[in-house]
Amino acid sequence: MKVSKIRDGLWRWEVPLPAGWGRSVASVYAEFDEAVVLIDPLVPADPADQERFWRALDRDVLRLARPVLVLVGSVDHGRSADAVASRYLAAGRELRVVGDAAIRDAGRQIGDRHRSWGPKLGTEVGDRS
Repeated sequence: MKVSKIRDGLWRWEVPLPAGWGRSVASVYAEFDEAVVLIDPLVPADPADQERFWRALDRDVLRLARPVLVLVGSVDHGRSADAVASRYLAAGRELRVVGDAAIRDAGRQIGDRHRSWGPKLGTEVGDRS
């Protein structure tokens, strides 16, 4: 995993795709007044990188005490959104996952595990209102 600090509160990390794909993909972490935002998050597959990833993210989410917002750009970018959502919902965090229509429809199938989360962040995943 390659992590790059863009500026305070804005980070980018790159993780290799599974063997044979021959490329890496990037995700973004950003701190806003309203939420901690993760864009197309991908949890690393390597156990050491995964431990480092969760330790850093958990530390920042706890430090900021803000809701977590996971933005998913397309169906192909769903990647680890469910793992991130499950982790922070289990910890009692306010959380929202949003994405394109296909991802939002998939959210309906996930069901009650992904709930909302504070007036500034909106409604249940899959809700089209």
